[in-house]
Amino acid sequence: MYILGKSWLDSYLDYSLCEGRVRIQVSCWANVARVSNMFLEYPRNPLIIWEYLKEVGVRAVIRKIRSRMNESLRNEVYYSVGLGKIVESEDSGAWPDGMAVAFLAPSHPKCVERIVAPSCLVRPVSEDVLAAHADSAGIRLYPEGPKDALVESLVGWQPESGTPADEEGLRRVFEAQEAYWNTEPGSFELLPVATPSPVEQRAARAGDKPGAAMTGIVFGMGNYAKTQIIPNVDRYIQIQAVHELNPTQIGRVGNQPWSVSTSLDCPEDSRYDVHFMAGYHHTHTEQAIVALERGAVAVVEKPLVTTESQLERILETLRRTKGKLFTCFHMRYNPLFALAREDLAVEPGDPIHYACDVFEVALPRYHWYRWPNSGSHLISNGCHWIDHFLFMNDYARPRRQQVIKASNGDTTVTAELENGASLHLHLTHEGSPRIGVQDHVTMRAKDRTVTVMNGSRYLAEGRIRVLRRKRTSRMDAYSRMYRTIAAAIKKGEPGDSLHSIQVMNGLMLDMENAWQGR
Repeated sequence: MYILGKSWLDSYLDYSLCEGRVRIQVSCWANVARVSNMFLEYPRNPLIIWEYLKEVGVRAVIRKIRSRMNESLRNEVYYSVGLGKIVESEDSGAWPDGMAVAFLAPSHPKCVERIVAPSCLVRPVSEDVLAAHADSAGIRLYPEGPKDALVESLVGWQPESGTPADEEGLRRVFEAQEAYWNTEPGSFELLPVATPSPVEQRAARAGDKPGAAMTGIVFGMGNYAKTQIIPNVDRYIQIQAVHELNPTQIGRVGNQPWSVSTSLDCPEDSRYDVHFMAGYHHTHTEQAIVALERGAVAVVEKPLVTTESQLERILETLRRTKGKLFTCFHMRYNPLFALAREDLAVEPGDPIHYACDVFEVALPRYHWYRWPNSGSHLISNGCHWIDHFLFMNDYARPRRQQVIKASNGDTTVTAELENGASLHLHLTHEGSPRIGVQDHVTMRAKDRTVTVMNGSRYLAEGRIRVLRRKRTSRMDAYSRMYRTIAAAIKKGEPGDSLHSIQVMNGLMLDMENAWQGR
């Protein structure tokens, strides 16, 4: 389909049609307001690049720049209203094909040829209203939509968020639209698409790449998948399919090396050896269950679960299928922490006390990490350090924990394990975003201390002297993680143990419940 960026561009996939939604062929579109603060965007400042170069190296910076430059269309989001006709629906009785409708597009590009919207964002209109604005030569784009249709609670809203749509706000939106479309809105730009392009939610790959015996599918084609997953598993696993909800993240389709789809579902007739999950956090569990039930290996970017019911379901599936699952916590693979075990001189079962101070980049107002479905920052980011504390202590069971929320948004959590190890974790969004997330980890055992800053600078101290200093790139752990996991899958090695999955996610969810006041 066509999407409007700096120009009217073709060869994009259609949004996926799923339960409770309708597909609409757009006749006219009016932008009400630009939606900013939805994605992490960085100014094009050479000083920022220089700071990252010093911290992570040339290759990681080049990958990140390429990925971010391809996200310019994704970042241009508008709150818009429009008119069109139903093309197809999951409920044809309520929304017959050809019905004239008005719709709200609260987080979409400047204009699209077709939109898929939940039924709550759509209302029937008369054929006369649609005919007054339809144009046989293409789509009318009105640059100034009705300002009284702007409802703050609906700006940037997405059905995947877990926040119910504001019904009173929607009533006001469609009342404003009725007045707007019953008058002459004014000048418009005509976007030429006299003959609608065919509806396509999926495009096949150009051809297989030789040399890889195992096949993979990736769910979620964001910056992380582009810069970490795909470049690092290619030696062992051939990625044959990518599924991503947002067609602007996929880009224009053509001679791509994998099939692409805007559906989050893996077709039943498709079989891949490995499923990589890197999409919205609350979708990971169900996608992992599908993989395990099909006999595939599940490789899940953190977190694996966001609710107790998801944890129960994944544990039950792992017991029943005897499947393999790898959770992608990169700190487990950082060689500096392997040195820490050696320099702390601990025996199996000895406690490693763990304290860390973590700065997280402040999130934009409408960022998906803020969704109710994503949970708090304990789930979205804090899980890294919770898991690593348990990992260093061989997943000893928790004895007790406490969560404190500060008025400035900081969170402090403490925990004690049955082996006597203690955790003190402080998460904050207050501070310098110079090089993104930063952390300062201190581990203590008996008369020794290890300090690791930003996963790259290492200091081990004994009773009277410095035992070791070392420095590495903070990004090496990510590439090492995916290469190690891919190699382990290739060799048929086991994934995460049931015990580690249960202990880690159980503690994280207990902390989340306390954070939420449940």
